[in-house]
Amino acid sequence: MAKQTPKPGSCHLCKESLTKRTAATHLKKKHGAASGEERFIIMVDTPYSSPYWMILLAKPTATLVDLDDALRDIWVECCSHLSTFTIEGIEYQAPSMDPVDSFYPTKSKKVKLEKVLCPGMAFSYEYDFGTTPNSG
Repeated sequence: MAKQTPKPGSCHLCKESLTKRTAATHLKKKHGAASGEERFIIMVDTPYSSPYWMILLAKPTATLVDLDDALRDIWVECCSHLSTFTIEGIEYQAPSMDPVDSFYPTKSKKVKLEKVLCPGMAFSYEYDFGTTPNSG
């Protein structure tokens, strides 16, 4: 399958037209550190050759539950399927998931982003255990 060119987008906060390449810089300058409030800038795309992408601003005090909720609201089809984040070899899951079925050590998604993420870090999000946008 040939790699597809990312589609252009727009900033949800100010409606400025953006490309995948310019979006993170735009968010840093207009809505991130320049605003005086620390934020994580999280790039979301798929491991497949999809032209679709999204960049999210998140407060360091937000949790993986909050990030999961945002991805469910915006990116994935519905909200009833299981999901997990894999960060540095640890799976972060809902407490109702059975850790026995996991390949990696598991922890709760109730953890704050500032406790598990660092700038430049890549991590994965798996939803419905087959639909996996990359994050980082």
